Amino acid sequence: MLNKHLELKICGFTRREDILSAAENGADYAGVILVSSSPRAVSVDKACELFENLPGSTGKVCVVMDPSQDLLEEILERIHPDVIQFHGREDPSMLCSYAEKVRVWKALPLRVPQDLAFAEQYRCERFLADAESGGSGRTCNWSLVRRLAQIRPVMLAGGIRLENLEEALRVPGICGIDAGSGTEISPGIKNLAVIKKMIHTVRSIQ
Repeated sequence: MLNKHLELKICGFTRREDILSAAENGADYAGVILVSSSPRAVSVDKACELFENLPGSTGKVCVVMDPSQDLLEEILERIHPDVIQFHGREDPSMLCSYAEKVRVWKALPLRVPQDLAFAEQYRCERFLADAESGGSGRTCNWSLVRRLAQIRPVMLAGGIRLENLEEALRVPGICGIDAGSGTEISPGIKNLAVIKKMIHTVRSIQ
């Protein structure tokens, strides 16, 4: 049975034309990666350019990994994101302190049942169930998602492609899909036809 009322986030934008197309076609969220080690990394300056005057109601998501407080404050002051998505091993107190300023999401590796205990320490709006390494194109353990969703709402991330999207939409308990590498021609360069098809597939079940 398909989940209803799901949201779609497309992540890893590096080009203005790609993020505009995703927003114009109705993506719920668009994400940029402010992690220097990522092949999809952008600077704060570039993120400001990418997010400027996005059409529609597409939410702006800034992805960080074990960020400094200086970076977080710069993101809030200059980018004004709708969401900050934490993707490292941040102290739970950091997420609590920023949840008073912005919507906070936490990406978690979901491989074995022990990962659920790690998740319980975080207070955030939602989790993103991912593979061990974000942007790897690998899927997480989908069989554990329903249990994770008993703690917080969960977006399914990691290895989502057109070929497995319909199966992903049937994973019990999810509130949305986060697609990154599965929407690319190469790291950071989006396949706009794939993004349009993904949006259509998700919307077709609403």
